[in-house]
Amino acid sequence: MYNVIQVACGHYHSIALTKDGRVFSWGQNSHGQLGLGKDFPSQATPCNISSLAGIPLAQVAAGGAQSFVLSHSGVVYGWGKNNAHQLGLNQKTSKEQIFKPYSVGALRNLDVSYVSCGDEHTAVLTKVLSS
Repeated sequence: MYNVIQVACGHYHSIALTKDGRVFSWGQNSHGQLGLGKDFPSQATPCNISSLAGIPLAQVAAGGAQSFVLSHSGVVYGWGKNNAHQLGLNQKTSKEQIFKPYSVGALRNLDVSYVSCGDEHTAVLTKVLSS
C-alpha cells in the first residue's frame, strides 16, 4: 500500500520510508518521537510526517525514543527524546524533547552517509575523515 523500502523501530514507536520519499510514524509519542507534534499522544496506524514533505530522503533511523532521517544531500534531521543529548542539539540551548523534525546543525558539513541510533545515543558515519 505505501511501497515501504525501509523501517526503523524504537522502544515503542516505528518509522518507515516509502519509495516516493514519504516518512510515516506510529506508536507512542510521549517524547515527540513520532515527529507529528504535541497533539498526538500516540498513533495506532502509520501517519505521514508532513513537515518532511519535499525533502529527498535516503534513510530512517530510530532509537529508544528518538528518530532521525538522512536526506540524499547528507542533511540529518532528528526529533524525540533528548535527555542524554542524543539529538545533537547545542548544549546551551538543549531541550529535553523535540516534537517535530529539525536539521542537526552540528552535522551539516560532515558529509553524513548513515545514521544509527541506540537507546540514548546516536552515531553517524561520514564519507570522508575529518582532520
